[in-house]
Amino acid sequence: MLEAWDNRRQKNLPVEAYVATYGPKSDSRYRPGFRPKLRCLICSGTLHTFHEGTPAARWVHDPNPARKCPAKSPSRILQGLPSPVAPNLDGGTVLRTAFFRNWGRHWSRARRLCQNAKIESFVAFVAEADATGMWGRVGVREGFIPYLFLASRDFPPLGCRVMRSAQAWQRFAFDWRIQSLADLDSCNDGAPQFVRMTFRAPVRGEPKFDGLVRQEPIALNTTYVFLPALDLAESDVMAMEEAFPRELGVACVMA
Repeated sequence: MLEAWDNRRQKNLPVEAYVATYGPKSDSRYRPGFRPKLRCLICSGTLHTFHEGTPAARWVHDPNPARKCPAKSPSRILQGLPSPVAPNLDGGTVLRTAFFRNWGRHWSRARRLCQNAKIESFVAFVAEADATGMWGRVGVREGFIPYLFLASRDFPPLGCRVMRSAQAWQRFAFDWRIQSLADLDSCNDGAPQFVRMTFRAPVRGEPKFDGLVRQEPIALNTTYVFLPALDLAESDVMAMEEAFPRELGVACVMA
């Protein structure tokens, strides 16, 4: 990882900036310096500098056989959505109705956090929520919907291959404390955290952990539901209305 999050300064630091801020690993007499430990935002494991003082400097996890960071495996991150528990069918109907009433706000929130998100992925996520009964799962609230959407899939760069090479690949995850949907409401160890990971876009395939540029904490803000939505693109509105005409009150015209 090229940059690590410094909670004291509330920003990401490359290795060289970390050294400039907190000093070298050891002094001229090889006595270790006293530098704060930075942590991975996904697994909370401590990080250390690697190849410090060279152009190849980066951050790596301290060895910990008891915990392998999910960020090192795309499949583990994408399968790491909070586990569902018993559904509440009545509550699910209410939540689904509320979602379609405010879908523009949810999509706007997702787009603010992920510029690579496409409306086709959002439509697919809503269809999956219907198929899996997500609406009735204990712990799911309307304000969490954009975060569940973002954590459910990868977001490669948009555009042609030439354009993609200059853009970033984005991936999202809940931190290690969120093991079930119910944990979103009952996390006892501080406020739950959502994390955006930015990768260098690979020439082909999915990005590897070595291509991770930075992690950024994102507060699980649910007040966006009460704010105006961004101006929605006409194509986005058409895609949702085509996929869910009954829910959005679109009249069907007989040929």
